[in-house]
Amino acid sequence: MTRVNGTRTARLGADHEATLDSTTALAIFHKDLGRLDTALALYTQARESAERRYGPHHPQTLESMHGLASGYSRAGERQKARELFEETLARRVTALGGDHSDTLNTRDSLGLELLKLDQFDAGVALIEEVLRLRTARHGKTHPNTVISLNNLGFAYSEVGRYKDAIRYYKLAVEADEVRLGVDHPGTLNTRSNLALAYEHLGEPARAVEILEDVLRASRIKLGESHPKTISFMNNLAYAYEHAGNPKGAVSLYVKVYEAMKVSPGERHPDTVTVLSNLALAYEQVGQLDRAIPLSETVLTRRTELFGLSHRDTLTAMNNLAQMYSAADRREESAELLERSLGGLVVILGWEHPDVHTVTSNLAGAFDDLGHSARAISLYEQVLAFRTSTFGPDHPDTLTSLNNLGKCHEKAARPADAVPLMEKAVRGAVVKLGDTHPTTDIFRRNLAAVYRAVARHEQELAVYRDIYQANLKRHGKDHLSTLMSLNNIGIGLQAVGKLEEALPLYEQAYAGLKATRPENDPQTLTTLGNVAYACRLTGRHDRAVPLYQLLLTGRKAKYGPTSREAQATMEFLAEAAVDANNGELAAEAYLEYLAVYRTTKPDDVRLAGMLAHLGLTLLKCGQFATTERLCREAVAIRERVAPDDWKTFNTHSLLGGALLGQKKYADAEPLLVKGYEGMKGREEAIPKEATTRIPEALDRLVELYQATDKPDAVTKYQALRAKYPAAKKGVLPPPRADK
Repeated sequence: MTRVNGTRTARLGADHEATLDSTTALAIFHKDLGRLDTALALYTQARESAERRYGPHHPQTLESMHGLASGYSRAGERQKARELFEETLARRVTALGGDHSDTLNTRDSLGLELLKLDQFDAGVALIEEVLRLRTARHGKTHPNTVISLNNLGFAYSEVGRYKDAIRYYKLAVEADEVRLGVDHPGTLNTRSNLALAYEHLGEPARAVEILEDVLRASRIKLGESHPKTISFMNNLAYAYEHAGNPKGAVSLYVKVYEAMKVSPGERHPDTVTVLSNLALAYEQVGQLDRAIPLSETVLTRRTELFGLSHRDTLTAMNNLAQMYSAADRREESAELLERSLGGLVVILGWEHPDVHTVTSNLAGAFDDLGHSARAISLYEQVLAFRTSTFGPDHPDTLTSLNNLGKCHEKAARPADAVPLMEKAVRGAVVKLGDTHPTTDIFRRNLAAVYRAVARHEQELAVYRDIYQANLKRHGKDHLSTLMSLNNIGIGLQAVGKLEEALPLYEQAYAGLKATRPENDPQTLTTLGNVAYACRLTGRHDRAVPLYQLLLTGRKAKYGPTSREAQATMEFLAEAAVDANNGELAAEAYLEYLAVYRTTKPDDVRLAGMLAHLGLTLLKCGQFATTERLCREAVAIRERVAPDDWKTFNTHSLLGGALLGQKKYADAEPLLVKGYEGMKGREEAIPKEATTRIPEALDRLVELYQATDKPDAVTKYQALRAKYPAAKKGVLPPPRADK
């Protein structure tokens, strides 16, 4: 094609009609291959030649101008595209009239370009006008009218009017089915657009259903490797991402990328976009080791294609920064976001929405780095912009309210977060609907902040709303529904209604156990809540075997020395203490201690753990085990802190273990030394440990009662009476699964 164009230019001249045709065809060819610089140069040449040959208002000149404007749009030069579309439109109105098909084509393209420039009202108005004129000129089922129906559906989606978008996409589908048939590629394309509108509306399951049908039909009609089939596959992958099937999305994106590497080629802009989508899908399934290298490749290729200051390159920087943040590479993330933001400000200006999207991401990066003041300032800036630009109920504005609230909560200012998150939830329910995924996220965040400010009744009410929305959206056996049922239990527990919480935990656990894989994390979490509720309500005979089952599951899922397994060992030991099963408590605590030692704690921490376990086991009569633990603790503390009150407390504990074994002679000096040492350092004992002296006195009273020394009993009872009576410990509530 290039040779033909060169031959015609040499033999006939650049302005010859045949040369113009081949130059325009070659420009389109290069644009489709993503060779945008070459395409723009050819479009410019075609326009200049047409103007010289035909004049400024000739259809051929105007078609060249329209093609050049489309090339600018494809290359991301939005302002140039807009200005040239406006000039072309003005000339076509003059030369052809306002309702000519070519004029309406340019008006439509200008409307779409205005949407890309975020001039939503003007863009929607133009596209609405084109639809009205095309309907009047051609009728409701004409191909151009159907194009306008599709474009208006797209426009309404862009401004968040998803229900209106669906209405027009449905009209387009109906027209295409009548005119073309249900399995025609054009009809399939319109149905694909309709599916994506459902996804935006928060109905991903419906979107998936339509797109799976579209893909099946396209494979039969066009074949597996047809570009349209590949496009539908890409759309289905996108829908899978948002329908909670990220693994399905990854599988399809891999197929799309492999196909597009062959044609149009791995360095084509569209192929690079699919690679970016694949990287984002890998991030969603937690495979950052795959996501980050792919995202780095995307940034490299876009830099090569467009340069560092191009909008698509800067978007790639933003995406990579988000992945770095997820991988705890926070400094690198903030640096990339600052570069991306600086570049976008230069090409788009401070008032562009994309600039504020990256500003919001940068605020999140600062928040992660602990720079809460800078983060809050940026979030407030984004919120003010979105409120004034989009309005207070736009989804992006509501997201800003939520983000600012979360930042206040993280900065230990939960009271400031509450009104922001309440406003976000109210707006999401009205704008997006009760069952939209974003509404669910906002509600869960609001419940968390209610918990932080101890507004547990409101927390419980939010959990009930979440459950009802998930029940309506997913049904009673879906993971989200069952976990929200679990969280109602958490809310009930927070307001002291444990007897009501327990059957909800049990119902959630039964549902998860029946529907989720063995040792599923959420199932194990809910099992832990059942066990804890049984323990809190005094059902110790049930709590112990439930914790044993939980420990087995967490060892299998996370490993026998994992933090999850270690925490469960402690829970099991505590439940065994409550059930007066000292032998099981000792067994669980010793296993816990063995895992704790693998973390290589320093001497101070190890001695503290030994003493803590010794105190607990002493109370449940495991005297021999307590002796062994406390002897090790005494040896450490006498070496590293011989004059500390904790060292004397450990002497008393060791004396208590010997007392329990009736080794009275060995116990007495340790018990006396322990009490007197702590009494002499009473001012150094923190408030939370003030029971240690009366506990030491209780042991001395017990010793002298056992050895029949009434004077000593009277002495230490009198000293003991100066301290409050012992209180039964209160267990803290479990945390809600988030």
